[in-house]
Amino acid sequence: MDSYLKILTKNGVRISVIQGDRDQVVPKECITKFKIKAPYAEINIIPNADHSTVLLGREKQFAQSLEHTWASC
Repeated sequence: MDSYLKILTKNGVRISVIQGDRDQVVPKECITKFKIKAPYAEINIIPNADHSTVLLGREKQFAQSLEHTWASC
């Protein structure tokens, strides 16, 4: 994944990460390492969400987040 992040960052591709603060699949510590490799990435931590509920049960908010990302490109 590191090589992909380098390519995306080098080419100015906008990176947006959405993660739940209770995610046990991808620990929050990974975000710190991710930001080192992709310093301009937008990180959104969703309170009280795990790996699944970051999307499930909040589909409308997730769609709005995607629309915001796409509109600002």
